[in-house]
Amino acid sequence: MFTPMKIRCGISDYSQLLISALQQNSQISHVSIIEPPKNAVVPSTIRALAKYRALDRSYRAKARMTHLDMLDITHVQHQYFFFGGVAGFKNHATTFYKSAKKPLVVTVHEIAMPPENCGRTVETVIRNANRDNFLHPAISHLIVHTSLDRERLLDMGAKPDRVIHIPMGIPPSADMPDVDFAKRQLNLAGKKVVTLFGFLARNKGHHAALEMIQMLDDDVFLLLAGDQHPDDQTPYVETLKKMIEEMQLQNRVRITGFIPSEDIPTIMAATDVAIAPFIKGSGSASLSQLLGYGKAIIASDIEPNREIAAHQPPPLLLFPSGDSRELAHLVQEMLKDVQSRKALENRALKFAKERSYQQMAQQTVEVYREAVAMQSGR
Repeated sequence: MFTPMKIRCGISDYSQLLISALQQNSQISHVSIIEPPKNAVVPSTIRALAKYRALDRSYRAKARMTHLDMLDITHVQHQYFFFGGVAGFKNHATTFYKSAKKPLVVTVHEIAMPPENCGRTVETVIRNANRDNFLHPAISHLIVHTSLDRERLLDMGAKPDRVIHIPMGIPPSADMPDVDFAKRQLNLAGKKVVTLFGFLARNKGHHAALEMIQMLDDDVFLLLAGDQHPDDQTPYVETLKKMIEEMQLQNRVRITGFIPSEDIPTIMAATDVAIAPFIKGSGSASLSQLLGYGKAIIASDIEPNREIAAHQPPPLLLFPSGDSRELAHLVQEMLKDVQSRKALENRALKFAKERSYQQMAQQTVEVYREAVAMQSGR
C-alpha cells in the first residue's frame, strides 16, 4: 500500500484503520507499506522544475518496492500532494504507475475540479492532471467513496466496471469521559458546545459557522477542532483568525490546533451538536469520526452529505449549503430539544455500525481478487 503513515493527515489515519482491518481479514497474509517521498510538494514553480528529475527517480525507486514476488497487489491511497501536486510539472503519479509491477488499485480520495471562470489554461491543466492520475492504463481498478466521485470518473472516460463504489468506513469510537468533566477540561463549563471537527480548510465552510454563532445565544460556544492541513501552503488559518477578531468572537470561538488521537474523546464528549457546513468535498474522515461517536450532526446539503442523509433513518440533518441563518436555526432547535438530539445521535450510531472498516476491508479484498484475476487472464 502506497500511503503516508507518519504525517498528520486524514488519509494517514484512514490508512492505518484500513490496514488494521485488512490484517484481520483471513484472505490477507501480509501488508507492506510504501510511503511517499518526503518533501515531495515544492511550492515554487522554479524549484519544482529544478527538483523534478530527482523526485522522479525517487518515485521510480518507491515503485520498484512493489516488485517483490510475495506481493500480489499495489494499492495506492491517492491524494495529489502524495505525488507532488496537481500540475503536471509537479506530479509524479505516472512515473510511479509505469514502474509498479503488480496489479494497481487506486483509491481516489479527491478529484480536483476546475474553479468557476478559471480560464481555459487552468481548466486544461486540471483535466490533463486528472487523466494522468486516474486514467493511466496501468490502473486496474479505481475505488471511490461517493457516488459523485464515481460519476466524475465515468465522465472522464473511466470504464464503469473498473470504478468501484465502496462507502467510507466509520472507525469505532473510544470511551468518552463524562460530559461535564470534558467541558471543564476544555474550560467550557456551562457552555453549549457546537463543534466543527477536522483540518481547517476553505472547503469546510468556517465562514458560515462564524456567521451562525453570531445569531445564537451567548452561552453557545463554537469549537473549531483542528489545525492547518500539512499540505496547505496558503494563509487560510491566519485569515480565519483575523476574521474571528474582526467579528469580535474571540470569547465565543476557539481554534484548538491539532488534536492528538487520545484527546479526541474529550472533544466528542464536550460536543452538544456537531456541524459540517462543507462547501465541497468527497468522503470525509472527520464526518466519519463524528458519526462513529454518535454525535448529532447538522451538515450542508452538498452531494456527498445528501448521499449519507438518504440512508434510512437519516443519520444527519441537512441545511442549504452556505445558509448560515438556517444553520443557526437548526442548531438552536437541536440544542433546545434534547429528545430530538438523542434520536439523531442514536441514528448516527446505528449508521456507524453498518459502515465498519471491517466491511470496507472485505469489499476491498474483493476488488483485489478481481484485479489479480484480470491480470492472470482468468
